Amino acid sequence: MRLMVVEIAPGLVLAPVAPATHGESGREMLEDYMYYVYILYSVKLSKKYIGRTNNLRRRVHDHIKGKTSFTSSAKDWKLVYYEVFQSKRDATAEELFLKTGKGRERLKYLLKHTLLKP
Repeated sequence: MRLMVVEIAPGLVLAPVAPATHGESGREMLEDYMYYVYILYSVKLSKKYIGRTNNLRRRVHDHIKGKTSFTSSAKDWKLVYYEVFQSKRDATAEELFLKTGKGRERLKYLLKHTLLKP
């Protein structure tokens, strides 16, 4: 089976996906069957935003364009981390976990070199 790679921003590639069937594009298949937990970071605010979506490209674009209340106060949001799930339930559980004390501790470890202060 040949796998497709979907680029959501220059230099930012999502995990490989199976080729489209029945006239669907790889992106449509990816959006229909995958759920993402993602973390954005703003240097200006020195803040992280943790979210979940089934369309990572659209959601990151909405954040950068200020279409969501929390992230509208800065335009420098960068996608620094994401996880992919086949189950919406699993993605929701991971998002909620990352917002707990233990989850924040894990993120601090995972992103220790990504979120270094200049």
